[in-house]
Amino acid sequence: MDEDAVIRDILSIPHRCYTCERLDGIEFDYMCKIQHQIIRNDNLKANFIEKGLCNYHFWNIASLTTPETIALMCEMLIENNEYPSHSCSICDYLKMKEGEFLNDFVKDIVSAFGNLSEPLEKRFCQLHFTLIMKELSGEIAEYFSSIQKFHNEQLLKELKSFVEKKNSSHERNKNERTSWWRAVEKLVGRKGMWGK
Repeated sequence: MDEDAVIRDILSIPHRCYTCERLDGIEFDYMCKIQHQIIRNDNLKANFIEKGLCNYHFWNIASLTTPETIALMCEMLIENNEYPSHSCSICDYLKMKEGEFLNDFVKDIVSAFGNLSEPLEKRFCQLHFTLIMKELSGEIAEYFSSIQKFHNEQLLKELKSFVEKKNSSHERNKNERTSWWRAVEKLVGRKGMWGK
């Protein structure tokens, strides 16, 4: 299996969680932006020393930046007797953006509800679906729930087809080839996601 080709397929299809997909892009951009600023900007440096990074983001930053930058970051933490903790400035930033995305989506669906002429195409992982449902009620909640159920049924068909074509993988279409990955994201959210 060509893992890079599968990942390219996954990233190119519109069937991922709408919020998770947006967070992926923001996360990478933010890590690229702050990787060198942590050692140069006094405010970011203080925040980094106070909060640190979670294990997931510390390893990701280490793979993005230079060994010298990581050495300086580690030096700062060790000198200040601070070690990677369960708090994380990148996670905090992503949680803030996640809240903004979900609030914007809820506002949009509530204001557009009476004018929806076709089913909602945005898909959501179970975590984001649950958070959105807490903000909806009545007909809008029923509609959104029915759309989520429809998307889940569609994904289930693709998963079953993926498994059925185990011995003839060349016959799998793009949605079938990526269904297993999208199912994982559907169930648990994106990689590195906080489980609350």
